[in-house]
Amino acid sequence: MKMDINFLRNKIDRLDAKILRLIKKRLKLAKQMGKLKDVQGIKVEDKKREEEVYKSLKKNIDSTFVVKIYEQIIDQSKKAQSKT
Repeated sequence: MKMDINFLRNKIDRLDAKILRLIKKRLKLAKQMGKLKDVQGIKVEDKKREEEVYKSLKKNIDSTFVVKIYEQIIDQSKKAQSKT
């Protein structure tokens, strides 16, 4: 079966939109987390939690690629938490 380039591009566009929606949701939760941490007097940065996330990610295919993406996501999450 021959795939049409526009068909595949459309599928990729839909996936990109889903990824962006999920990242926005994650950042919204991070902001809520920041407010809660502020109320409880907890530091924004939690190296232990970050290591747990990275350890989980390393079970994925091409973990270096995924970890690099998550480094950026976690960095933005910490920024969102700090803006409380």
